[in-house]
Amino acid sequence: MKTPPLFVPLKGIHYDAFADGQKTFEIRRYGRQWTEKNIYFGRNVTISYGYGKQCRLHGVVDGPFVFENVELAFKKHHWSRILPFAGSIEKALEQAYEFVGHGKVITFDPMIEPVRDGDCPRCRKVTSGHEYNCNNCNAPLKVLGISYDRILESDVPVFGIDHEKRGSNV
Repeated sequence: MKTPPLFVPLKGIHYDAFADGQKTFEIRRYGRQWTEKNIYFGRNVTISYGYGKQCRLHGVVDGPFVFENVELAFKKHHWSRILPFAGSIEKALEQAYEFVGHGKVITFDPMIEPVRDGDCPRCRKVTSGHEYNCNNCNAPLKVLGISYDRILESDVPVFGIDHEKRGSNV
């Protein structure tokens, strides 16, 4: 009997990061379905935006790697390959602890082929590259090579212009 693909539902920002190639590893708390029994080299994997069926990426598992804690995982895989929007190792550790806790973790590379430039990461429709959201599914798109989600979080300077010093009321 053929094994079904490993199903990995993700929040939008993480799904989009896989889609555009910024995120290359997934991390999960070790246990239940997240063990070497279910995550093994060569198994097909489906990365999904939530539990819907419209936005899915497909790949093949490379790994897995099991670690006693997040710090050891970050020593093997640079933190930015797991949590690319964290901005620093400290923020990445904080976010990882919130998600997977302080215990044993498993990581794997789903070997997803990134979405082509100009395609929406969620619905794969071709976009003009000038809009902030996809006209088809309303997904946030990259702006100047930076995820729009990150711009909304205000931790990325968009254009490097200090509007107060230039006398603008923007």
